[in-house]
Amino acid sequence: MALIGREAAALLNDAGIELGPGLTEAEFDSVHERFGFHFNPDHRSLLATALPLGDRWPDWRNGDDLELETWLDSVAEGFIWDALHQSPPFWPPSWGTLPSSTEDIATTVRRELRGWPRLIPIYAHRFTPAAPSPSESPVFSVWQTDIIYYGANLL
Repeated sequence: MALIGREAAALLNDAGIELGPGLTEAEFDSVHERFGFHFNPDHRSLLATALPLGDRWPDWRNGDDLELETWLDSVAEGFIWDALHQSPPFWPPSWGTLPSSTEDIATTVRRELRGWPRLIPIYAHRFTPAAPSPSESPVFSVWQTDIIYYGANLL
């Protein structure tokens, strides 16, 4: 697993991405305590090797908790937006009848998404599933309900 982190960090470094020191065990524990998830093995391996820095990279070390929560919640917010503004509204039949109130729509979307693998931001609108997702987990581009299989794995 550490090899994946080193390979990913080398690719980012070669691309000119600023890299800080990797997260410590205490920092990984802090992320878990504050946000309730664990990174999948490949994502964790990268972040233990080096922390990518910049305005489109989540700063798991020094980032503002509200900003990180907003990033983590962006998938649900995008689904809610499409349920409210898309014509026709994005609303899978398995979710039942589309509620009439914005609050009920948001509640239903959040409830339904809790049954899906939690997506964790890597960079901008690129996400990977949280643990217990295994090594070699895919990367997705997520823009509201426009979800694209972006890559087979972190590399």
